[in-house]
Parts: sequence; C-alpha cells; structure tokens
Amino acid sequence: MGYLKNVLADYRYIYYYSQKALRWTFLRKFLWKFISFIKPSFSKSQEQPSGSVVEEMAAAGFSYLPSLSKKEISEIEYYLETKKVYSHQRAEPFYFPGGLVEGDNNAHYFANDLIECRHLLKLANHPIVLSSLQKMFGCKPTITVIEAWWNIAGKSQPLIQNYLYHRDVEDFKFAKLFLYLTDVDIESGPHVFIRGSQNSNHLVRRGSISESEISKYFKKEDCYIHTGKKGTIFLEDTWGIHRGIPPTHNHRLIFSVTYTLTKQNPNLPKKPYKDLKLSSDILLDKYVNRAYLKLN
Repeated sequence: MGYLKNVLADYRYIYYYSQKALRWTFLRKFLWKFISFIKPSFSKSQEQPSGSVVEEMAAAGFSYLPSLSKKEISEIEYYLETKKVYSHQRAEPFYFPGGLVEGDNNAHYFANDLIECRHLLKLANHPIVLSSLQKMFGCKPTITVIEAWWNIAGKSQPLIQNYLYHRDVEDFKFAKLFLYLTDVDIESGPHVFIRGSQNSNHLVRRGSISESEISKYFKKEDCYIHTGKKGTIFLEDTWGIHRGIPPTHNHRLIFSVTYTLTKQNPNLPKKPYKDLKLSSDILLDKYVNRAYLKLN
C-alpha cells in the first residue's frame, strides 16, 4: 500500500519505481540509450576536456578530481556553521554539533541552503564534471539530488542500507559526485567501492549484498576504500557495488550530487526553488539545473 500511496501522491514515483524494479542490464542499457537520444546535449563549443575521467569511470567505476583549496573548504565550513540541520530521528531542526542529542545517528543539511553555498553550487556545475557526464550519458545530465550530511561517530549505528553493500538505482544511467568536508580515514566513515562492479551482470538483484557473495565474483584487491583529506572529490558510478563504513572515532561530513538522465526523482522539490541568493559569477545551464532552480 505504501507504493500505491506514493504513486497517487506524486506521479514521479511511477518512473522511479519502474526503473528501480527493472534489473535486466541489457534492457536498462537499451532504455538509457533511447532516453539519451531524445535529450539535449552540450554543443561542441560548450564541451570541456575531461582528461582521463571518462576512461577511469568506464574501467574502475570512479575517478578522482582536483581537490578544493583550503580557502574554499574554510569558506564552506564557515557557511555551513550558520545553517541548521535535521535528523531522521526527530522533527525539529538544530545546529550542529551543539544540538545533537542521544539517538542522533546523522544530521542532514537542507538542499536550498546547500544551493546557496557558492563553492558547492560551482562544484556541482563544474564544466569538466558536466562534460564528462555528457560523454558517459550521451546527453546533458540533470542534477536531481543535492545533499550533505554528518554521520555521527561513537554512536550505536543501526544496520541500515548504506552500511551494507548494495547498488544504487537512481535512473537507467546516473552517477554521483562526492566531496569530503572532513578528513576521512578508516575510522571516520570512508566510502567503499568494488572496482569494476558497475560493468558486471552479477548481483544486480534488489537488496543488500553480502561479502561472501562479492568474493565469488570479485577479487580482494577490487575493494577500494576512499580515504582522503577534506577537499577530496571523486565521481562514481554507484550502480556499482558500494557501501559506507560507520564512523567510530570522528564525525564525517560529506557533500553529494546525483546526476541522472531525467528529473523523475521524488526526492526533488515538486517545483524548482526561486528567489535564492545565487552567486552571479557561476555559469549555470538551465537544463542541467532545471529540477532545483528556476533560472531566467
């Protein structure tokens, strides 16, 4: 009944649930190619050199991008300190970390606040990222999820999907950009990815995937743990098998942008935001940003 209720409340769930249920890789690829064929693309003059990003994404499933500077990170930190967060464990927003209470496992920033952060919006629209994604998708990407959240260390972490191996299914073709906003080591909640699993037809069913199942099809060295200093950025095809490791000693703050073929994602606002305070020096493509921003 929950699925039906969601569909009746928001038509976007029809597409979203349908593509999540479809696990036949050959049919997913056919629909991806068909959708990308009818979608717009950047002109040759708009494209930027993508270096080895596209090749690394195709082979390994992820690619590192140049890190943000200390000044940029400092300005993001200062900005976010002034913004409230929310926890799925309670209703009232609060400031981090002063407002944390027992039972909080995470703390999320609001999307409209993230969009108004100059450096984060600029990163989400970085020309190299968008050009690389067009080469991967066959069309312009659409920004469908913008999020940043704290994972709280030293808490009894529930066994949630993000901490178990799984595949994301956001569209027939999609990718995610990640930015570490805290230093991340093995004890600080690193992201883990199984190299090459984005190209595999194994373990594509719905639900979590056990380590014993992964060991049947992938080598031990295929397990890559993303550690790095704050400012570390990587682009990843999260159709590939991945998970997060719960932080044990240090809280982790991560920023993420999801790029898809369409804007049929129920996590988006029903209408794009307007009257936000956007930096005038950032070149924004109307199509790429249309799900979140009403641009003139």
